[in-house]
Amino acid sequence: MQECRKLLPIGVDRFEDLRLGPYYYVDKSVFLYEIIENGSKVDMVPRDSQSGKSLNLSMLRQFLSIGADPALFDGLQITQDRDFCALHQGQYPVLYLDLKGLCTSDGTTICRQADQILCAAAQSFSELTASPALDQIDLKDFNSILHLPEMPRDIKTEQTSHQVFQMFASTILTRLLYKHYRKKVVVLIDAYNDPLNYAYRNGFYPEMAELVSGLFHGLLKGNEYLDFAVLTGSPPVSKEIVFTDLNNFDLWDSNFKFVGEYFGFTEDEVQTMLAYYDIPEKMDSLRAKCSSSSSFSRKPVYCPGDVLRYVAQYIG
Repeated sequence: MQECRKLLPIGVDRFEDLRLGPYYYVDKSVFLYEIIENGSKVDMVPRDSQSGKSLNLSMLRQFLSIGADPALFDGLQITQDRDFCALHQGQYPVLYLDLKGLCTSDGTTICRQADQILCAAAQSFSELTASPALDQIDLKDFNSILHLPEMPRDIKTEQTSHQVFQMFASTILTRLLYKHYRKKVVVLIDAYNDPLNYAYRNGFYPEMAELVSGLFHGLLKGNEYLDFAVLTGSPPVSKEIVFTDLNNFDLWDSNFKFVGEYFGFTEDEVQTMLAYYDIPEKMDSLRAKCSSSSSFSRKPVYCPGDVLRYVAQYIG
């Protein structure tokens, strides 16, 4: 019956919300295998907006994180590979950083927003406050990250204790996580170049590049506690100023067409969705309204956001 059909996940970009809620889900879980088995130290994945970047990164977080709910993946394709799941599912401390909110033209506000991002990351590991593996210096460092937004900042000097600590906070977190779990850390950074693109459009790119470089240079380069990292961003993406000396990452551009289907809906997936909502006859109309692209894929894929909004028009 129509009232029992799953909802369209318009605007839902957290994997756990989608899987726990009454939402229609197009299974992209095999992406986990592709990204983990790639073997690069740092993977940079550029895709257009509304292509599922944040959702896929959230899925990766829920799959890898120690303590995450494995039931979120019940019935998905990835669970058919039992050896892979046994080796990787729930086996990593995962540091997740979301830069989508780091977009403002006020330098002081940018700095405080970065503090909040780092503080929120630390708060997600409350178990560290009572970890017997951490000494007093470790606990002091962790407490300082938790209170970064409150740390005094001398605006008269270029290099302050606040700025220096902020620069190393994410790297320090990986060290503390490694000491606690005795496992190297997976780092996931969503929308890493959103603040850079915003800064470029608004005329303060050098300042933003300096901040982003400070936040992530030590985290991604020469970090002995890093297992691997995945960054998502919006194209066009190149080795921006902040990554000019990084030689340990793969850019998942048009040469990585074999993973393109994970960031869009294929023709078959769209037809299956239309059939589910009893509007299979709308396929020709959808093709005309929602353009497909194969620039990052072996086969044409449709933007998920466009498809979901189109379907929403006809199901009430």
